[in-house]
Amino acid sequence: MKNRLRFSAGACALLNEPRHEAKTNNMLAGCAVTTYGISAENDWSASSISSNVLGGQDYVLCYKKCQISRVTLQLPGVHNVIATVVTLVTSKSSINDATLSVRNHLSNFKGVSRRFELIGKINGCQIYDDYAHHPTEVRAVLQAA
Repeated sequence: MKNRLRFSAGACALLNEPRHEAKTNNMLAGCAVTTYGISAENDWSASSISSNVLGGQDYVLCYKKCQISRVTLQLPGVHNVIATVVTLVTSKSSINDATLSVRNHLSNFKGVSRRFELIGKINGCQIYDDYAHHPTEVRAVLQAA
């Protein structure tokens, strides 16, 4: 990946595990790297993650350990929290002050087809469809359930 980025390019790197940091530092040497994740050690992070009445997650978006904004999602799971953190980070860096607008739209976003999609109920049990195709995605969906 390093060879494909211009020297002046920036990158967002998910750093939720220590093993990611060494790989990221090596691959992105010379690039401006913004880190994100659920750890407060990242540039951008999600704190105070909790379930909400919408069946999703609420969290506080932080920049360098300072609280920026409360975010409400209709999507369950920490993996969706992480995905929206990077959405907010990249919208902020590419569109001036778009973060507020994006944050407001995230609270209305109900997800996409076949990602933890409720398809019915049988004998009181909810049946979900999800196209997760490798162990990391399957684990994230099961943790959200």
